[in-house]
Amino acid sequence: MVASRFRDLYYPSRNNFSDGSTGFTPTAACVNKHGDLVYVGNSEGEILIVDHNSFRIRGVVPIAGSGAIKNISFSKNGQYLLTNSNDRTIRIYENLLPVKSGLYALDEFSKELDEQDEFEKFKVVGSRCLALFRELQDSVTRVHWKAPCFSGDEEWVIGGSANKGEHKMYIWDMAGHLVKILEGPKEALIDLAWHPVRPIVVSVSLMGLVYIWAKDYTENWNAFAPDFKELEENEEYVEREDEFDLLPEIENVKASDITEDEEIDIESFEKRFCFQ
Repeated sequence: MVASRFRDLYYPSRNNFSDGSTGFTPTAACVNKHGDLVYVGNSEGEILIVDHNSFRIRGVVPIAGSGAIKNISFSKNGQYLLTNSNDRTIRIYENLLPVKSGLYALDEFSKELDEQDEFEKFKVVGSRCLALFRELQDSVTRVHWKAPCFSGDEEWVIGGSANKGEHKMYIWDMAGHLVKILEGPKEALIDLAWHPVRPIVVSVSLMGLVYIWAKDYTENWNAFAPDFKELEENEEYVEREDEFDLLPEIENVKASDITEDEEIDIESFEKRFCFQ
């Protein structure tokens, strides 16, 4: 693998330094689902949309008053983009570009805006790429966030508290409602991840320990057998005389099922969405 610098990024709203580098600092980046566009968060609180082949900035989405962007990531289906900024706010954007032809759509936008000022053109293109969908924050404690991400099914968003000495994770639904706070030991949280398929979260503490969080299931056999009766203590069961006798009709049905010649498909398999 060969690393390439974004040395050729040209951004008209910033004064370039004498060595040709840009006047802003990239702070976070991610790639869209199709892999043709790079979304870069910078120290000025902007999302830059970059063509990964030419290193050209194709659009910009300014976030007013946000400060530096610390994290940026896409949902697995590519429909939503998440950012975490210094203003203690997690933002969710809806991706307005088609998943497989984003570059083509950007070319069409640019042709329509040829006569505009270049920086204004970037902002107009950016407004056609991303639309603010939701803002998430704790309005009471105003905590900074660490490692926010989507759940595997894109129905939930989780973010860890950046406060020292606490291991807390906040879970919101996509409507923006806080539904759960997970609280662990008095150890600072440094990273977390959500399982791509199952409701499992993994978090890492500053002490070097990894914690696995899973749903606490309570067995309720009444849900499977309506006539099931829960007992406080063991009781002796008295069976009916014919309770375990096999009826001739049932035996015939079972025999016919066993002798039935049915092909079993051992080659086909169902693809997991998260691996597509």
